Amino acid sequence: MRIGIIDSGIDYNHADFGGSGDVVDYDNNDPTFIEPGSFPTAKVVGGTDFVGDDYDSSGIVGSSIPFPDDDPLDPAVNGHGTHVAGIAAGRGVSKSGLTFNGPYTSSLAPADFRIGPGVAPDAQLYALKVFGADGTVSSSIIISALDWAADPNGDGDTSDHLDVVNLSLGSPFGDDVSADLEADAVDRLSRLGVVVAIAAGNTGNTAYSISNPGTAARALTVANSYDDGVQFEAFTVSSPAAVAGDIGMVEGAFTRALSSVTGFAGSVVATDPLDACAALRNAAKLKVKIALIDRGTCFFSDKVRLAQNAGAIAVIMVNNVDGPPIGMSGTGDTSDINIPGVMITKPDGARLRAQLGVGLSVSFKKGGLVLHPELANTLGDGSSRGPALGSGSLKPDLSAPGGFIQSAEAGGGAFGVEYSGTSMATPHVAGAAALVRQAHPGWSVEDIKAALMNTATVAMRDISGSPYPESRAGAGELNVAAAARTAVIAKVADDSGRVSLSFPPQVISEPISLPAKVRVVNHGAVSATYALTSSNTLVQAGAQLIPAVDHVVVPAGGFVVVDVRLSLDPSRLVADADLTSPPTVPGGSPRYGIPEASGQLWLRGGPTGSEILHVPWHVVVRAASALSLVSTAAGLPAGLNPSIAVPMRGAAVVPQPLVGLFLFGSRADGTHGEFLAVGAASDGAVSGVGVGTRVFFGIAWNPGWITPQRVDQELSIEIDSNNNGVADTVLSNSNTGSLAGLGLDDIDSANDGWVTAVKGAGASTPVAGEVWNALPPSFRDTATQPAGRAVLAAKAGLLGLSAGQTSFRFRATVSGSRTNDPLTTPWQTFDYAKPFVDATPFGLRGTPWCDASNAQVRVYRPSGNTIASVDVMVLPQHNVGAGYELLKLNLATNDVNGNGLPDAWELANLGDMNSSGLPGADRDGDGFADVSEFLAGTDPRDPASRLALLPPVLPDLKVRWLSAPGRSYSLWRADAVGGSFRAVARKIASTPPINGFADPEPIGKAGAFYRVQLE
Repeated sequence: MRIGIIDSGIDYNHADFGGSGDVVDYDNNDPTFIEPGSFPTAKVVGGTDFVGDDYDSSGIVGSSIPFPDDDPLDPAVNGHGTHVAGIAAGRGVSKSGLTFNGPYTSSLAPADFRIGPGVAPDAQLYALKVFGADGTVSSSIIISALDWAADPNGDGDTSDHLDVVNLSLGSPFGDDVSADLEADAVDRLSRLGVVVAIAAGNTGNTAYSISNPGTAARALTVANSYDDGVQFEAFTVSSPAAVAGDIGMVEGAFTRALSSVTGFAGSVVATDPLDACAALRNAAKLKVKIALIDRGTCFFSDKVRLAQNAGAIAVIMVNNVDGPPIGMSGTGDTSDINIPGVMITKPDGARLRAQLGVGLSVSFKKGGLVLHPELANTLGDGSSRGPALGSGSLKPDLSAPGGFIQSAEAGGGAFGVEYSGTSMATPHVAGAAALVRQAHPGWSVEDIKAALMNTATVAMRDISGSPYPESRAGAGELNVAAAARTAVIAKVADDSGRVSLSFPPQVISEPISLPAKVRVVNHGAVSATYALTSSNTLVQAGAQLIPAVDHVVVPAGGFVVVDVRLSLDPSRLVADADLTSPPTVPGGSPRYGIPEASGQLWLRGGPTGSEILHVPWHVVVRAASALSLVSTAAGLPAGLNPSIAVPMRGAAVVPQPLVGLFLFGSRADGTHGEFLAVGAASDGAVSGVGVGTRVFFGIAWNPGWITPQRVDQELSIEIDSNNNGVADTVLSNSNTGSLAGLGLDDIDSANDGWVTAVKGAGASTPVAGEVWNALPPSFRDTATQPAGRAVLAAKAGLLGLSAGQTSFRFRATVSGSRTNDPLTTPWQTFDYAKPFVDATPFGLRGTPWCDASNAQVRVYRPSGNTIASVDVMVLPQHNVGAGYELLKLNLATNDVNGNGLPDAWELANLGDMNSSGLPGADRDGDGFADVSEFLAGTDPRDPASRLALLPPVLPDLKVRWLSAPGRSYSLWRADAVGGSFRAVARKIASTPPINGFADPEPIGKAGAFYRVQLE
């Protein structure tokens, strides 16, 4: 088997690859040409250098111009490719530093090796060097390497293509719909018969961040897991006895290296506050002590710096999430930090914290190694999350060990080095693919991929026991032996090369059923019978995969196609079913989850009766409402600040659908059906007018977005505070990760803590405004993705505004991969102290968002009432698509349909303006027309609510009548039939449901006649 490593080259002198293992030989090897007899070797049998050591495609740390040569030697300052190659196919290095040449049997033990053998130790390696000593690589170079793997001798005949290619590289948020030459090259190579294993990326648990070209449909895209536990270097707890011993740790990247410390001990003191993100209240107690600090809220370097400035001699950082400790990275210039710093696990931190009052002391001289078996079959925190950004197709495909992996070190002779990441997980799969291909030489790339996925271990759960969704772990964790052993595979029955059942994203307001087919192929010599069932990994009662049959018989050497359907019921969907993701992102901002459902299709039985195969399924699905305005025009009641209901009609399977209400600003239209509309609102009526007043901008954009990440589209609100036609402040879609990193476009640091970013006039960097859509997901689901409506918000002070300057101009812009043409709306003026239209007094948490069942706005009439009407922009947030409606409020009349009933009364009492006032219209069927009930002050929706006299109460002759709340009445009396009525009493306050009044005047022999009149 031949495996190509597209990376930084391979140190073929290393003992792990059969080299001399002598560092001097490496140092004397000129990487610009091949010295006689040095390369190729029996293990690294081919390859080339496409770029040269000084290459960096960005031109920042090297030349952007490649200078290729024939020698693919890996620079020691890089070493990535050597490490990767060792995992895939290294021969292994014995404890004495010698190359291990087998035999490779189950009797081997890790303790026998300095560096363990790779997954496919007898495979041949090809070093395709595309990275220099440092920096990045261009797509054209990667494509050249992929093309080389298709035709190593360059003769135009691809029959000599490699068997497997490994790409432990990529860029985040790969888009599998937009044209991408790298992904196309991967699929082209796969069609030729090459299995291509690609790293998912290391952007962490951020939706859609799977790297390109890992989004290629035919690629085997790999997530990072831990196998049977993780070994960590340790420091020693010397006292008290209850916790004495070694504690696993990971050193910080910016703190003083423990190797430079001769060893010292110290007492441990917790900082106050525990996260050290504010001035330390116990700074004096930290002098010459070791500071115990909780991870979270602020930067690692800021925490360590505070402790150092207080006199601490070292820092122990406690992880705030389940999982292993991580290597802390610094932010900005950290050259002033000169104390050691390590991170420990959350449980270990709890153990230490419990002993703080009883003489807790530790030694920072390295102890031994500590195993954390509880991390077995868990995912690495840094492993990138799917699905694919463009189509929503399931990625990653598979998980494999990638945490704290020991492999060959470039320039290290016979020594190894420990790295972590999906770069280390991917060569495990590349090596496994070589073994499966060796076991089944006639199988297609897709069948090899299916074998690896069908047999993966799916019992992958976090430390709390919650299962990882397929968008994080793929089909599960690699099981090499099972993949090589199976003779039957199952895959989606199309030509995509995906294997998984990936359904396109859905936004639905009623139940639907999505069909698909699964092909089960039997490469064996005997028929195989399987029982079919399905399961949900995420608890989504509204999503179920249903096979059309409960069992299949697959003939030897044949196949069967099984119909399945995905049944989706929006009324039973939840917005975020992933229990493995915390509610906040690092730093404490709320995490916005992805609405998805996923699980597995199971095939149990086979020739032995005990075989188990499975195919993952996945869909991004959001429940939607189908709401619209009851009326698009209404008149306003009299008064300076009248309010009016904004009733909606239509289906709303979403538990709490939202409606956003804004003063409409403007709209721009594209040439391909796109549109961008924007409105504004403020909460000055709730919070008061000043720098703390929140200003909200509602946006509707068609075609909408898959995710609010800026890499998908760039949404902006430009603020012109001095009316000179130039934006002084810009609001943008962003996230707390990017803002804490290099800024808006730092996709490597992006997380799902979405916020409005604000960059003011003269500011060098943007800062965070309000959370995305102005409401945290823990309070309300605001239908963030897929979507086409959003709210960007920030306080007036961040916009350069104040109580003395409340008027400004604004416009919206959008650009990015989802729009054919960038769109910009015309400038519009808004006064956040006098917004004309204001829903915030009735909105949720003082925002323009209202419950759809109780939406209303207040209108502030301008001085002199010079405006005839005002348009309210209505955003039915949970609806399908990006639509919005305009409600035109007429300031000159209270009855735009002229039916004699005030529109505000109709909307509040009847819910619409369609039939009221028509002759005989009687909504509650009580015999009184709606107009009559309005005049009487009763409820036209309630047949028990009407103005009617009741039998009097004797002996005091109390007159009684049905009354309506909030009204007053007058009682009139006549002493004879046809006599004149005179007032007995006026302004009688209602006491619903029945009023009573005793006439103080005596009644004569002729009796008395009464009537009640509404005042």
